[in-house]
Amino acid sequence: MAIFDLFSKSNRNTINKTSPHSSRFEDACVDPNRPAQTAIIYQSELDYMSRCILDYIDIETGGQLFGYWTSTGVPVVLYAIGPGRQAQHNPTSFIQDQDYLQLVGNELHKRYRLQHIGEWHSHHQLGLAHPSGGDVNTMQYGVGKPGFPRLLLCIGNCTRTHTTVNPFIFHEKTPREYSQAAWDIISLDSPFRKLVDTELRSILIHPYTRSASHGEIRSTRYVIKESSSHRLHWLTEKAENVETMKTFVSMVQSMYPSITVKAEILESGEPLISLVEKGLSIKLPYGFPVKSPIVSSATGNNLSYRSNWEIGEESLTVTFGRWIASILPNMISDSRSMNETTDEDVYGPERRESLTKEEKKEYRKAKTRTERIASENQILSYYFHDAAFAWSDITDTPVVNIVAYPFTKGKQCVIRMTLPSDFPENRPSVQIGYYHEDDTPEPTLPKHLSEINYIRLSDLFNGAKGYYSRMLEWTNDSSLLKAYIVACTIVFYSNKANKECRDVGYYLNQFLDNDSKIKDLIKNISEKIKEQKQ
Repeated sequence: MAIFDLFSKSNRNTINKTSPHSSRFEDACVDPNRPAQTAIIYQSELDYMSRCILDYIDIETGGQLFGYWTSTGVPVVLYAIGPGRQAQHNPTSFIQDQDYLQLVGNELHKRYRLQHIGEWHSHHQLGLAHPSGGDVNTMQYGVGKPGFPRLLLCIGNCTRTHTTVNPFIFHEKTPREYSQAAWDIISLDSPFRKLVDTELRSILIHPYTRSASHGEIRSTRYVIKESSSHRLHWLTEKAENVETMKTFVSMVQSMYPSITVKAEILESGEPLISLVEKGLSIKLPYGFPVKSPIVSSATGNNLSYRSNWEIGEESLTVTFGRWIASILPNMISDSRSMNETTDEDVYGPERRESLTKEEKKEYRKAKTRTERIASENQILSYYFHDAAFAWSDITDTPVVNIVAYPFTKGKQCVIRMTLPSDFPENRPSVQIGYYHEDDTPEPTLPKHLSEINYIRLSDLFNGAKGYYSRMLEWTNDSSLLKAYIVACTIVFYSNKANKECRDVGYYLNQFLDNDSKIKDLIKNISEKIKEQKQ
């Protein structure tokens, strides 16, 4: 325990010599029932997070923070870790490698008695320098659990050349009223950095970027103030808009799973969604959502799709989904920035007149499929929380994972639908999976995707696939929501039949060749799902 004597009362003067602002340690949290206004960190750990962020400037990354809390509720960051090898980095989310966190965290506690005091993650180039709605929900769930009366959350941002990382502190007494704290930076390497890096070198994963590059950081020496002349954009008006922006990016990505989709903040302060390989971008200008998004080509020419933008009583997510479903295929077709070797050579407007009848048919099919997937995503976004469904791409085949209705704590069922190459002409195939859902008010599917093992629908019972096909009666006008509800119904009654030792047909036969029953089923469950979201 001698190593912790460094922070005993008798040795605080030593620390204070390093940081002139450390004399305010005891005053940093006057009220023990409120989050502190200051967080202490060694320069080495701030540098470490910066290096990790610079490894992933176009997608989110993150890690965990270890140290302790002072008697006044101020966090002291002594050691930071980054992502494990199996961590999931996405444009709109980061999910840590849980095995890596468990392995390193156990060693840090066992060997050095370091506490897990919080986490950090980046919002890459979106410029979202505060916790999103999802971040707050995660912290709200964690704070107050045994051993976690307080939690530290650090949000990182970056440009192509530098990073910022700022602290936010949560308290169990007021879990949603976090403090936007300031760093008290000790301009030394943490006494644990070299020691831990040496002794745990066989398990630790370090960033490739060798040098940190810091932008302006909120510290006790100076507090960054917003310029009075800076225009307020829709994105920064409230935390909920951050989540909405993430949904926009996910919608674009779901339409073109094989294309690189990036989000960033322009120097003007306007968000930009780029379809890199297609040389196209969607800018949300000042005045959005009253003003339409602006579509531009790689040459900087604005394309004329503003007239399709209409704001109504529906949610902004639904409006955006409908808009991109109507304009994205035309954007792709109208782009003149493609090389001679891209898919646009086959399906683009320049050669459309010279295409064979079969090629024209394939072009129309590809366009229809793209539009349809965007429309399906729009519908799912309307009914489900962002954390209740997630798209993925397996060998360029779109796959959507949705928590099964009814949502449960503990063992949670997931419906996985894989869209065939000729979708929507043919129905999606279905698989069933399970994961352990934490005691949260909302599902947390995305962070559990990597741990789910799926089985075929036909593995539930003999004839399950036949029930799915006959109850669904798929046409190219059927929706993924309908397919999902039918699959949920089959799973529900399969479990019910097993518990009651009945034949599953006792329950499911009522739906066969009964269109009115199916319609009532779809209507009732979709309404309940929507109520659950609200």
